[in-house]
Amino acid sequence: MHHFYDAQNYICYHYLGFDKSLFPMIEGEEYGERVFQDLFDEENTKPKEKGFAKYIYSRYKKWWGNRWKHRIVYPEGLFTTFIVQAVSHLMKPATLHN
Repeated sequence: MHHFYDAQNYICYHYLGFDKSLFPMIEGEEYGERVFQDLFDEENTKPKEKGFAKYIYSRYKKWWGNRWKHRIVYPEGLFTTFIVQAVSHLMKPATLHN
């Protein structure tokens, strides 16, 4: 989680004009830039795909493309998280509807 906090600190200092003394350290330039650019990525504003199969495939592609975010926040492996999320969706299938 420290990488994520560093990224937030970096964004606050470099882009929002916060005073550097407010943060214990600002090291996360690589993650900070990546998180900041991701906030404004037009891929995030695309409308949902129509049709169940297309929707599931687009969600999988987005999940796979965002695995770098998982690595900077969670200690669990990606496979474990995938299984937990899949089971959660199976238990509450309404989360899969458009």
